[in-house]
Amino acid sequence: MSRPRVRLERCERISDKMWRLGEEESKHIDVRRCRDGELVDGLLPGQCLVMRLIRNGRELFLEELYALSSASPAGHVILLLGMLKGEALENAIRQVTEIGVSEVVLINCRRSVVALDGSRLERKLARWRRIADEATKQCGAPDPPVIQPPIAVEELSSIALPQWRFVAALSGAKP
Repeated sequence: MSRPRVRLERCERISDKMWRLGEEESKHIDVRRCRDGELVDGLLPGQCLVMRLIRNGRELFLEELYALSSASPAGHVILLLGMLKGEALENAIRQVTEIGVSEVVLINCRRSVVALDGSRLERKLARWRRIADEATKQCGAPDPPVIQPPIAVEELSSIALPQWRFVAALSGAKP
């Protein structure tokens, strides 16, 4: 079984090698039934730290032991993803996080059913970012992908895309 993983951005750094866990991360550790002295992976942007759990009454602390290599083998991967309806988009975000996508650009396609704006869009973006954050704990990736707000297909020319571009299509023909 893999070690439990916590996002350290939600924790308080109290010294050079010591962190105090926040409420959400403490709950995760309790649910996993971790004991004093167990090893935990601490995830920060660009790095993964192996840490020792220290219980002091109701408070939980992590002591940094050493860093693991966290170089991304895929480089910077940008996924252009059409707006999917319901749980399909959440599942897609979870899965692309686990395979190492760096950035997700959501696209409002001609046949997209979902139309979000204003506060509803902000709530959805926050939810999708939390899902990506939780997926990093599942797979051990140090960085969640950046989730961009939806844009129209016509606006794609305004974003910087990498030189190498690939299209996933159901048929083997060129799109």
